[in-house]
Amino acid sequence: MRCEVTDDLALGAPIRWHLTTAGHGQARLYREGRAANRQHSTTTLQRARYRIKYLDELPAGIDADDLRRLDEALVRELDRPAPAPKRTAILAALAHDIGAGQRHTSPRAFSLAHTRNTKTWDDAIRILRESGVPTALAWAVGLRGQSRLGIAGPITALVGGHHRPLDGLGVVLLPAATADLRLELRSKNLIFVENLQAAEALNEVLTPSGQPPAILYHAGMPSHDILKHITTLADQADRVAIAPDADLGGTRIVTAIWNSLTKSAQERSVICDIGMTPTHTPQEPWPPDSPVWADLRNMLSSPAVALANGCLTRGYPVEQEGCIVESMIAYLGTEPMVQD
Repeated sequence: MRCEVTDDLALGAPIRWHLTTAGHGQARLYREGRAANRQHSTTTLQRARYRIKYLDELPAGIDADDLRRLDEALVRELDRPAPAPKRTAILAALAHDIGAGQRHTSPRAFSLAHTRNTKTWDDAIRILRESGVPTALAWAVGLRGQSRLGIAGPITALVGGHHRPLDGLGVVLLPAATADLRLELRSKNLIFVENLQAAEALNEVLTPSGQPPAILYHAGMPSHDILKHITTLADQADRVAIAPDADLGGTRIVTAIWNSLTKSAQERSVICDIGMTPTHTPQEPWPPDSPVWADLRNMLSSPAVALANGCLTRGYPVEQEGCIVESMIAYLGTEPMVQD
């Protein structure tokens, strides 16, 4: 390293540096390693895309739109400036298992089958959610159960000519692909949340209000079947609140929901940033080198721009369980009734 020399003959600020022979060798090895990793990642992702493109038949409960969103997630990884090896491996493993018709008994069994360790991919469900993969695809390979939606409040389910009001039953879980299932809204307000505990908490607090909203729980990234019910209910509501977790997965989820709504329903809908509640609990910040930052910046051109900007400003995720009630009471402009 060459440095300036001060008037008193001491070393001043650096002005130039040169790699030693050993440094050149290390830089070359680093470049070759990056190139090899990039090539491996590209090959893995391209094979995964091919695997789901030529399926003989779709798995039960899976729609072509679900596979399209998985393919879009694979393409995003191909376009990523620096490979994300773990995310790439999990997405590719999911595509492989869907193509092979493989179903595991649990998330840990999924991890064991692909990494020989049950805990390597403990966060597979979170990574798939952040990547925008429909929950139905994760369920299809054994990462949880069947594609279900949860309903609470003034909604009537119509099945086989029978009308079944769901009021007073808490959160009722229904198979999303139930034949002839239609949902009839009997409230002006409709709230979409992605976590069961959040739906239960909202229903418990808001039911005594006299004019409770209807609540639909969609378990993360909604499948094609769930989106159809979301669209149908939103068309019947005067006001629609879409309230996911305030994180990367939430921005992808809310974008999918928003794009499924009709134009008139979009005009009556709002995307809620639950991270705006003053009492939420801050979480661990995303690491500075996390790909979450770049992905959130990309979401600034999506319908979830305000939510993505809020996430970037805070720098950490906000899960809805801790503040969904406060957030939705503020949205509805009502206070819960005091119970004895």
